[in-house]
Amino acid sequence: MMAMSYDSDLEFTAQCQAAKCIYDHDAECFRTEMFSEVGQNLNGRVYEEGDNRTFGLIEETKKMVSEWYEYEITESNEKVFQDFSRLKAVLIGYLYQMIWAETYRVGCGRSIQEKKYYMMICNYGPRGLRVTKPLGRIGRPCTKCPETISCNQAYPGLCGEIDESHYSVTVSGGVNIICSSLNLRIVLFCLVITTTSM
Repeated sequence: MMAMSYDSDLEFTAQCQAAKCIYDHDAECFRTEMFSEVGQNLNGRVYEEGDNRTFGLIEETKKMVSEWYEYEITESNEKVFQDFSRLKAVLIGYLYQMIWAETYRVGCGRSIQEKKYYMMICNYGPRGLRVTKPLGRIGRPCTKCPETISCNQAYPGLCGEIDESHYSVTVSGGVNIICSSLNLRIVLFCLVITTTSM
């Protein structure tokens, strides 16, 4: 399983889609120079009139990421990790894209539309979720890394180092970078939070 690094190109395409409030997986729209096939997770919320949406955007973002995990973990069992084709097609998605062994880049964006709709999008490269392939390999961690890639120094169970060169997001006009530990992969998972006027 590869270590996950943040990617500003994937973030850019996610943020463009979130800003347009497009709640649809459009593979043509979020390709990057590095990735011709990109995986994607979407989440959105509608707020009732009068809700206080400034109560905790960071907390709301954490909830959305947790929902991607919780949505599928209850439907899965260990056999799915060995034979991905056992998973019902309707359930192929959020969790499995986040933990797909060959995916090693993520970039996220979010927006608040018309003061009542909150959307978050994360793009992943390369795209996972290949029904004909296993989620990962069962066995000792970091023994099947690609030929030119060694074990991660900070997270010895993962292959490859975390590339910090793609963390270079210009911070201006309400952009905050938030990093938190994603327990499932035990790697840094960064979300770029762009707030719009409320």
